Amino acid sequence: MRKLATLFFAAMTLNAHAGMLVDKTRVIFHEGEDTQGINVMNINAYPAFVQVWVDTGDINNFTQSPDAPFVLIPPIFNIRADEVKSVKIIYDGKKLAADRESLFWINLYEVPAVKTGLTQQQYLLMSMKTQLKLIYRPKSLSDNVTAAGESVSCTVEDNAPLALVCRNPSGYFLSYNDISVSFRGHRYQATAELDLMLPPFSTQRFGLKALPQASLVTGNNITLRLINDAGEREEISHALNR
Repeated sequence: MRKLATLFFAAMTLNAHAGMLVDKTRVIFHEGEDTQGINVMNINAYPAFVQVWVDTGDINNFTQSPDAPFVLIPPIFNIRADEVKSVKIIYDGKKLAADRESLFWINLYEVPAVKTGLTQQQYLLMSMKTQLKLIYRPKSLSDNVTAAGESVSCTVEDNAPLALVCRNPSGYFLSYNDISVSFRGHRYQATAELDLMLPPFSTQRFGLKALPQASLVTGNNITLRLINDAGEREEISHALNR
């Protein structure tokens, strides 16, 4: 168990406050595949009930989405402290876009299996919901996400406050750990309401509130830290378009 636990910590994907660890940072489902799986480890000091489902990303949703062509088995399970459980992901064969990726979300909702000694408020506070991306990739796309990331172009929009406008000409969902603009030796980070993510064939605006107006009259570089299929960060830097 100790060796297995070490492997899980090395592949940790969920945030530090969650009690469930998953052995993948995201699931890439290639066209032609019927099943995949994830392993879930309970790092809490207590047992828990876990409900799992797939949806389109609504953080307030707690049920399987009828629009999601994937189901998780088992949908509900009990897991002891330090135990590992396997969850199978099954694709139902629903036809999806052939020229771009389709994005869904795997959800894990955990609640303590024992209420003893806990107030209702404590019990609810210990109930957590976490998500990870489930991406369907058609055969028309290769696994070269880095090349897709390098095709992204960005400009600074001359508004008050300034905004970063990035265009993704590829069929991939491109997720970033960080996007920043360099100006006079400082890095100014882009912000988003939810994820720093560019859907396929889209243009997205990100906040750049701290970037000075003077940056518009000089050449600047942009650095995008792309998250690849393995969950690793790849740094892509180039001149900011004018």
